[in-house]
Amino acid sequence: MEMIDKLVESAERAVRNTLSSPSKIDSILEFQDFDFSGMKSILMLVGYVCHEVEDGVCIAVLNPDADLRGKLKPNVGYMPPTLKKIASQKCDAFVQVRVEPYKSKRNQLYVLIAVKGGKSIPLTR
Repeated sequence: MEMIDKLVESAERAVRNTLSSPSKIDSILEFQDFDFSGMKSILMLVGYVCHEVEDGVCIAVLNPDADLRGKLKPNVGYMPPTLKKIASQKCDAFVQVRVEPYKSKRNQLYVLIAVKGGKSIPLTR
């Protein structure tokens, strides 16, 4: 579960950083080097924020293949079942989160889907 937790934290941080950016950019598309248990990996972050409402959605993808890197686009509202079809066999793991900072601390983060090795992971968040 540690891998999924790190992906959730990365996606949440991407939304919060984008919302707090003075440039008011509404899309998230980043590739980062990611170290998981000593293994070098690539982390793809893709999503969007709404500055007027102050919320956003982000997908964190661990080791996406070249095809998936081209398919996932920022500013697209992927439904979890559709996202699972697109991404499941094209990466090691992924999560999709929704962040709503205007809500009470306990209700700010929603994990919409988490998949590792092509299988959905039940979450207790």
